[in-house]
Amino acid sequence: MYTLTQTDINKIRNIVLDASDIIFEIQAKAKTEKSNQNNLKIESKGFGDYVTEIDLAVQHEIENQILSLFPEFQFFGEEGEREKYDTHKPCFILDPIDGTTNLIRQVKHSCISLAYYNGEKLDYGAIYNPFLDEFFEAQLGKGAYLIENAKLQIKSDKSIEKERLMGSNIHDLQHAIIIFGTCPHDRGKVDHRKILEVMTDAFMAGEDISLTGSAALDLAYIASGRADVFFELKLRPWDFSAGILLCQEAGIKATNMYGEEISIFETGSVFCANPDLHQQFYPLLEKLRS
Repeated sequence: MYTLTQTDINKIRNIVLDASDIIFEIQAKAKTEKSNQNNLKIESKGFGDYVTEIDLAVQHEIENQILSLFPEFQFFGEEGEREKYDTHKPCFILDPIDGTTNLIRQVKHSCISLAYYNGEKLDYGAIYNPFLDEFFEAQLGKGAYLIENAKLQIKSDKSIEKERLMGSNIHDLQHAIIIFGTCPHDRGKVDHRKILEVMTDAFMAGEDISLTGSAALDLAYIASGRADVFFELKLRPWDFSAGILLCQEAGIKATNMYGEEISIFETGSVFCANPDLHQQFYPLLEKLRS
């Protein structure tokens, strides 16, 4: 087991920030050459599941830089070949662009999500939205934080001002904002009729529901109290790893839909809320458990 040092974390922050420049460089090039960002090089991995030249370039950059620092560690990225991972050894888990459809459609709600698993537990997580320049990060046992104006702050020699994240202070479900993921890439593999029934039940029980197109940012928003409950039936490790550590370090209960611990290296459900809302919302998921 290896615990990241503050020096390691400083280097990782800079790797993520530098890689985010690729997003704007490729976007600018696409606009110059084709006068339309929608003409980015895009490949389909399945229904509604896309990879762009930006995803590939960001992953290539971060993977190379991380493995140059930690050559003995494992690296698990969304855009790469699937391998078997030794869960007793350190591993970085990356989603180079979470919210690719948003990116393609010029909705500025996408992020880079990077987590570090120390061989036993998630030890560090970072979620960076370059469009808002917001850097969410958490370290095991040390809390979750938001760094605003992240590039200026992190690149400067001055001390970093950051906000401690404490999760939602809403404790009555009828006042809760509930974020859903709809598993759009898994049509035919999950029962979307039941998911929509649960969404309807949640809408009637809470204040409102929301869908944003980025699970990683959804979890960051739960950790920061911008929303109150998050649920998605089927997420991959790169979607949730950094986000659930953020939530846990912000006092949020993060489980699967059965109330059990989330398995870091397996696809599964993710259900996050403060303990009171977690308890109140849990019965609404019964239709999906049956």
